[in-house]
Amino acid sequence: MPGVELFRSLLQQASAQGSRSTVMNPIGWALATVLSTLVGSIWAHAPMWVVGLISAFAGIVLTVYLFGYIYFMFKNPDALRSERFTLSKMAIEKSIVGDTLQGFSQVEEGQSGRSLAAPTQRTEQDAR
Repeated sequence: MPGVELFRSLLQQASAQGSRSTVMNPIGWALATVLSTLVGSIWAHAPMWVVGLISAFAGIVLTVYLFGYIYFMFKNPDALRSERFTLSKMAIEKSIVGDTLQGFSQVEEGQSGRSLAAPTQRTEQDAR
């Protein structure tokens, strides 16, 4: 069944990130689920009361999504950015430099003029 495999791959991609992309991500998934259910019920010729009920629920979820987006846009714009961006921003604000290979270190006051792009010596064992 191609539909089941497609759904399974979408769920794997959603959980593969390991971090929440934005604060709006869960409500966005809820909106996508409700809208796909609405389209499916229309396609399956469901009774009008079912389509109306799902449409009302989709309207409520859409209203919550828009309200949440506008609220965070004014109150906490960083919440609308990705979690990875927020962590990078915090590291820059705290003057932490480095990467996953060299490790992180805090910049001291006298080191602010030092070039971060200086080449490092790597041994043959490190290159593997």
